[in-house]
Amino acid sequence: MRERKYFQSRIWSSNDGWAGLKLTVSGDTLINGVNVSEIGRTLDDDRYFETQILTDYAWSNCGTSFVGPFVLKTGKARMNVTVPNISPAYFEVEAGYLVKLRSTATQVNDCTTNAYKISIQIGTNSSTEYQLY
Repeated sequence: MRERKYFQSRIWSSNDGWAGLKLTVSGDTLINGVNVSEIGRTLDDDRYFETQILTDYAWSNCGTSFVGPFVLKTGKARMNVTVPNISPAYFEVEAGYLVKLRSTATQVNDCTTNAYKISIQIGTNSSTEYQLY
């Protein structure tokens, strides 16, 4: 069994009934000045990791009734991992991008948002991809 600790704050709020309903998820523990939502050890090789919430994840009701649609407009998390003799080693998942068929991604952070930006950095090697919600 691996050790894990979660530190997450979830807040529901509304400024206009159902139409203004919003859910925000953030880290609620400061470690070295950064909001942390999870720490633990990997299943493979029992290595330490830490997940940071760099920008709160926020879902908003983009409709006018309780059925939504609810859209993830913003959010950015970074998982730092321990890889022997390699630094930095992390991946980031950022919400708020609009990806259209066969075109580039644009950060919009509004109700047209439909994708995450996923960035991976392992030493000097890096990669960025976009994943639809």
